[in-house]
Amino acid sequence: MDTRRAAYVDVNVTQFELAADLTFNDCFSDPCENGGDCRSISAGYVCDCVAGYTGVNCEVEIDECLSSPCLNNATCKDQLNMFTCTCTPGFTGSTCGEDIDECLSSPCQYNGTCADRTNSYQCTCAKGYTGTNCEIEVNECYSGPCMNGGICEDLIGQFSCTCAPGYRGDRCHLDIDECSSQPCFNNGTCVDAVNSFSCQCPVGYTSDLCEIDVDECESDPCQNGATCLDQVGSYTCVCAPAFSGANCETEVPSDFNLEFESSGTVDYVMIDSIPSLKALTCAFWMRSTDKQNYGTPLSYATSLEDNTFVLTDYNGFVLYIGGNSKVTDVTANDGRWHHISVTWTSEGGVWRIYKNGYLVDEGQGLGTDSVIPGGGAFVLGQEQDSLGGDFNAPQSFIGQMSLLQLWDYVLSEDDVFTMATTCQKNVGNVRAWPDFLPGIVGRVKKTPTNICKVHG
Repeated sequence: MDTRRAAYVDVNVTQFELAADLTFNDCFSDPCENGGDCRSISAGYVCDCVAGYTGVNCEVEIDECLSSPCLNNATCKDQLNMFTCTCTPGFTGSTCGEDIDECLSSPCQYNGTCADRTNSYQCTCAKGYTGTNCEIEVNECYSGPCMNGGICEDLIGQFSCTCAPGYRGDRCHLDIDECSSQPCFNNGTCVDAVNSFSCQCPVGYTSDLCEIDVDECESDPCQNGATCLDQVGSYTCVCAPAFSGANCETEVPSDFNLEFESSGTVDYVMIDSIPSLKALTCAFWMRSTDKQNYGTPLSYATSLEDNTFVLTDYNGFVLYIGGNSKVTDVTANDGRWHHISVTWTSEGGVWRIYKNGYLVDEGQGLGTDSVIPGGGAFVLGQEQDSLGGDFNAPQSFIGQMSLLQLWDYVLSEDDVFTMATTCQKNVGNVRAWPDFLPGIVGRVKKTPTNICKVHG
């Protein structure tokens, strides 16, 4: 461009000078390069560039690669008014935007499925074939699937076994054996051998055919007078009262009281599974200051009779046997500890009540020739109006109880006196005091006992 000419008019020049300048054409010097056309304007000239060039004088070639038109990491080469793309493998098109489908050539053989990838493909082979293009048939016999001398025949996607004599199954893995007749008893396991078998007996059985039950009680494992019940492969010890443990080896302590603090129907102790009784002795210690309730130390009910065996109302004890009752004047609610014993026998219906070791009331004709049936509910602290329930708050026990024992025979007067006046250990042969602990319900408290210290 001629720098002597400007694209503006100086306002300070004269009209004569302006007219003289306008007669000169800036395009005379042919300033436009690369084939550009020059157009004169009032204040200079303008170059109209051909495609592919730019700049005042069309001196700059346009770089068509600046906009990064080539895709997928292709290389762009600038040309006049155009560009060309050199594509990376796997792509095509003017801008390399098209993914080449390598699956178009159907490279996967034997019905394999082709999945296109970038510059590659992957074949998912049909069953029985393998290889990059599924061109290799799998030899299913290569792993030696046929057992026990069986001959393997390779098939498409599978195999077939021809078994040696004496075996069967799709892999020749089954022995044709003498156990097919199931000769072993009691779930014994039959082990086949050549022309014979043997039985592996489960725990609890023995002999060649497992038909003999092993008596696990033969070794007398149960201690402290417990009864052993033989079972299959094991045994169960039915412990005598006041003992526990798998072999009844543990004596459960009896040095505790059970405290019933308030009147109501939610606090009690309940056990079950006592045997049928034709006679009994029930002995216990108690202390109460309650003058309002008909306090019930104990009640035994069955589904047929709620008053099967009941001792209620410590304001004047009432004894029930088989629904029949005897009212006494024996009390035990003066705030002191008292030892109470009740004996009964179905022979003549003879009953006795002892207080602190002394006979205080007796009679006969109560439940004569009857049996107190087993299987009921034995409850401390409540009087049952139905089996295990229907309690009445005014009949609830308020106070403390301790050392309740139950025998299936009548203790003598001397035995009762000794029990009430000494610390000699006594354990009922039907139920002992520790047997009641698991049956605590509600707010009944277990507290230490000092009865032996006070009365020993």
